[in-house]
Amino acid sequence: MPNKSTKPTPSRNDETSFFLEMNPSPVVMTDEDLALLYVNPAARHHFPDIEAQGDKHPILHGLAALTEQLKNLPGGEMITFVREIKASEKVFEELIFALSQ
Repeated sequence: MPNKSTKPTPSRNDETSFFLEMNPSPVVMTDEDLALLYVNPAARHHFPDIEAQGDKHPILHGLAALTEQLKNLPGGEMITFVREIKASEKVFEELIFALSQ
């Protein structure tokens, strides 16, 4: 007879949330107006002023042009690019994934 566990199975959202929270790399999510939607603990550690600065923070600098490009794409299209940024006296490689609505 199979062993039936009484433990609930984690949902996909639970697994994703756990991954984002435990990720040692900074993870920041914004909406199309660059308003912060999510900042993981690593991002708060490396960029303690990100929530106060919002879209003025160096890691979001220059992304307004990207949001304009997204408005001209069909829904569901993704743009990805990599850039180096300097923030908090450190240089970071920033991976940007932007999805058109």
